[in-house]
Amino acid sequence: MEKRRRLGRGLEDISHYFISPQQTIDQKKEDFTCLRKDEATRCQALSIVDMLEPHRSAHLTSRIGAELCKNGIRTLIIDADSRFPSVAFMLGLSIPGYSFTHYLQDQYQPMDMVYTGPFGLKLLAPRLSMQDVYKMKVSDVALMFAAFEAIERETDIVILRQHENRLQPLIEEAVFIIPAFYTGMIRVYREVKSFVSGADGKRIGIVIADAVDELSAREVYGKISKCMEMSCGIRPYFCGYLSDMATFSVSKIVGHISEIALGNRGIGKGRKLFFERLRYLIENDKLTAKEMASLQG
Repeated sequence: MEKRRRLGRGLEDISHYFISPQQTIDQKKEDFTCLRKDEATRCQALSIVDMLEPHRSAHLTSRIGAELCKNGIRTLIIDADSRFPSVAFMLGLSIPGYSFTHYLQDQYQPMDMVYTGPFGLKLLAPRLSMQDVYKMKVSDVALMFAAFEAIERETDIVILRQHENRLQPLIEEAVFIIPAFYTGMIRVYREVKSFVSGADGKRIGIVIADAVDELSAREVYGKISKCMEMSCGIRPYFCGYLSDMATFSVSKIVGHISEIALGNRGIGKGRKLFFERLRYLIENDKLTAKEMASLQG
């Protein structure tokens, strides 16, 4: 049984984000990363993280995904932000608020969980809830994730919207939105440092928000960059200054992600898939009946 897909109310309110030309394009060359070019194409999943304003990250993720698809990059968005899982609304998609367990019923198929948005953008729906996944049987997880892996092989990049650090082991690059005010900057910087310290080779981009002007934003970026170089030995790349969503140019982020995505396309079947690694992480964490019996004996 094929599920109905339709554009929801609210598309008119945000449609200009997807169909109008970008108002501001920064022509200046930026040093996106201090790593070699061949190292910049390893990650299959990239994360967008906003610790303080969930609606802002929903807007940003939706715009980035749409722009990537307009440029011919096959993109899959996963909304893993449990505070405000609203990427579907931002894209104008009306979807049921089901959990993963609903799709194990006979009338649904795992493929029904992927919706098509503007410009062919793919969205996993419902949001990725690790609590739901952990409640499922290993056999059900294997069945569902096998379908996800098949879908992922037909995409170039996975964009994961999140605010928790549960999925950090699977993410090699993240874009953090960092506020310019002191308390917020300290809180998010802690998360940035935790992410980078999780494993070697992590890369980050930074969007500065809530600054008075671009000069102030660059000063904040300078502080963050200096601290990162001192503590972790890496320099984050500067994605821009976000004053308001309507005028913010995503061209730098889209250009950088496009390089990664095209590198993934070139790797082909040999690349590491996000869902493949996620399934291993989940199954590796679960205890078998034999293990339970042994521990209880």
